[in-house]
Amino acid sequence: MNYEPKITILTPFPPGKNYEKMLSSLGALDYPAEKMEVIVVEGRQPSQQRNRGVEAAGGEIIYFLDDDCELTPDLLRKVMRHYGNPEVKAVAGIAMAKKGSPAISIASHMVLGSVFGGCTIRVKYRPVGKLREANDKHFLLCNASIRREVFLAEGGLREDLYPGEENEFFRRLHAKGYAMLYDPEAVVHRNWRSTLGGYIKAIFIYGRAKVDQGFEHYQLPDYLFFIPLLFLFYLLALPFLPCCPYRAPLALYMLLLIFFSLQETIVSRSHIGLLTFILFPLLHLSFAAGIIWGFFSKIRPRAGKVPVTVRILKAFGETQLSGHHTGQ
Repeated sequence: MNYEPKITILTPFPPGKNYEKMLSSLGALDYPAEKMEVIVVEGRQPSQQRNRGVEAAGGEIIYFLDDDCELTPDLLRKVMRHYGNPEVKAVAGIAMAKKGSPAISIASHMVLGSVFGGCTIRVKYRPVGKLREANDKHFLLCNASIRREVFLAEGGLREDLYPGEENEFFRRLHAKGYAMLYDPEAVVHRNWRSTLGGYIKAIFIYGRAKVDQGFEHYQLPDYLFFIPLLFLFYLLALPFLPCCPYRAPLALYMLLLIFFSLQETIVSRSHIGLLTFILFPLLHLSFAAGIIWGFFSKIRPRAGKVPVTVRILKAFGETQLSGHHTGQ
């Protein structure tokens, strides 16, 4: 179905960052220019930036991207065909590593796209299966779209959350019965966490965010995320446990680590896959440490609203990108 609604492409940017890379990618999109609006929101709190951007948007569909995303020309057409069905309220795509990205970035996507690493959220980082119903585990705000009226009606993103705000939001929508889709063919490419320190920090923050989101609308599979926490407690207790049979879980972990790391190396046909021997354990332990910190950090007050600046780089009907300033 050739469905062409008006789309607002919305991206949060840190203050002062150059837009050119994103704009060059948008310029290659195969979609009527007069039906696209491009908004960037400068600030330092992406949840608030996205909420202010949606409020200023004029599109029927909001397409969320990140500032480092590269798009394939047919991305919008692939996604918009689903909105030809008025029952569909949101569509999730996936994010994969750019070709030529640093080795850590490529290996990070391998880890997050693996059952041993990403577990139930691996579908965000690797095409898994076919087009199907989506829930919060399918959504990344570097490649997700939603009907503007639904976003506003549900109050938008919780502004005290980042990261993980999309998990709480789409879990809320799923619990209310909104029809949402996961399209594994809707792919963007990005360079995510190109250093080991950046990777550890990001995973730690993801762990903290699991606690920040709260546990409302959780189902049994959602609690799988707490297995790394149990594993960390096990490792801390291990020196005080008798030798056998308490070493068995560690031996099983090592076997799984070897299996999944070799699998990534063989499937990718690249020596970069060997980095997953290090990144898998760092993911599990950093995530667990983040969960622990999340419980402690709840006793601290959350930051309030921060200034944001909304810029319309391209309005509907325009064919050229500009830089209209619309306020804070």
